[in-house]
Amino acid sequence: ADFLTSDMPDYAGFFFVTTTGPIAQAIDLAKRRGDDYETLLLQSIADRLVEAATEIIHFRVRSSLWGYAPLETLDPTTFMAHKYRGIRPAIGYPSLPDQSLVFDFDKILDYSSAGIDITENGALSPQATTTGMMLASPEACYFAV
Repeated sequence: ADFLTSDMPDYAGFFFVTTTGPIAQAIDLAKRRGDDYETLLLQSIADRLVEAATEIIHFRVRSSLWGYAPLETLDPTTFMAHKYRGIRPAIGYPSLPDQSLVFDFDKILDYSSAGIDITENGALSPQATTTGMMLASPEACYFAV
């Protein structure tokens, strides 16, 4: 609520990104075969794909879907320093560490519709899944709770 105003159009949204299909099947197969090395490699790829897809989605939200930064162009250094407008805190990360929020977000997002399961502790499966919020406010910034 600290980042939403009535002075101008502002946005807040929820998201999830996950890996299912062939890569999730390959990870499961490697686990069943007991191939820890292949499992680790495939899981690392899946994790990076989820993070990259989340970054791409956030860019599209900023530049066209919500369109509050339509002319944004960032060099890699500026991008990695999060020098763009808006944030996307993800559950389990320092600015949104309360894993129990997964259960509240599920009521809005319906994780099971994408094949995502939730453990009793709030962990998501497939493991390569991220979920959180996007806030457009220019005042929003990352912080550790």
